[in-house]
Amino acid sequence: MLAKSKLRKHGRVKGNENLKITVQQIKLSLLTLETKLKGVTYQVKEQRGLIEK
Repeated sequence: MLAKSKLRKHGRVKGNENLKITVQQIKLSLLTLETKLKGVTYQVKEQRGLIEK
């Protein structure tokens, strides 16, 4: 949904190249979020004493 609304704001996508770039950006964003989430999860476990330092 987010991708569609962003594409509308920036006009029509011309060819597959822009779409490929958008897909790469989405994958990168997801990877970044996943990494941050793992870090936060680790910190929470550490704070609760579930992981030995």
